[in-house]
Amino acid sequence: MNSMQAQLLVSVPAPLRAMFAVWADTCDPAAVCQGGADPHACAQLYGVLAHAACGTLLARRALARIYTDALINMEFGQFAELRREGAQVFPWIAQLVASDPVLCRQLD
Repeated sequence: MNSMQAQLLVSVPAPLRAMFAVWADTCDPAAVCQGGADPHACAQLYGVLAHAACGTLLARRALARIYTDALINMEFGQFAELRREGAQVFPWIAQLVASDPVLCRQLD
């Protein structure tokens, strides 16, 4: 198993869980999943995050995807609401990335 497949325990705050539920249930998952990733896989990932209250194991590559999506949405989201949501998610995911040396190196 490579280092990006290793799993980390993640707990998502309630306001972000509600947002991720909307992202998972969106009619156009590509609106929140950037960079050519599979929109259905992204919708599934955000569905998992919507229920990650007490902790869920996620692969580092999934956390990297969330980080990338949040950053792109915050900076370049098509709609003001998506930019605002990206700005709410980014500090949370950036803190997780900062606490993991492997993710820091990967996303640097």
